[in-house]
Amino acid sequence: MDNIAQSKKVPKIGILSIQNGQIIKNIDYELDKIINNINDINTDDKPRILNIKIKITPIQDKRKLIVECTPTSKLRPLNKVETTLFNIQETDKETGEVKTKLQEITDVAVGQLNLDGEIQEAPEPIFIGLGV
Repeated sequence: MDNIAQSKKVPKIGILSIQNGQIIKNIDYELDKIINNINDINTDDKPRILNIKIKITPIQDKRKLIVECTPTSKLRPLNKVETTLFNIQETDKETGEVKTKLQEITDVAVGQLNLDGEIQEAPEPIFIGLGV
């Protein structure tokens, strides 16, 4: 077994430990974003990427170095959501005003049992326009 895995003491990790380990904290932050993206059921199973860019710039006749570390992650986008809507125009009988209503078409007919054994209710209509 690897001695590092057995040891309770974290080994010295060089340049990554500067600024009290802030570089590692930033990497962990990006890694957390990747893991959350993987665990999101609305994303695909393609790879995510964690990039760690370390830029070292010499200054003052190379006696000092400026070190910049930028961890970035490339996540997967959410899966697309698609549905079909009826585009309905209704006329108000009292005012004569024409109102537009969108009604979602569901996979199960309204009033029938869905896969959970519940009666499928009609989705709420979406009203469009200024008078809504």
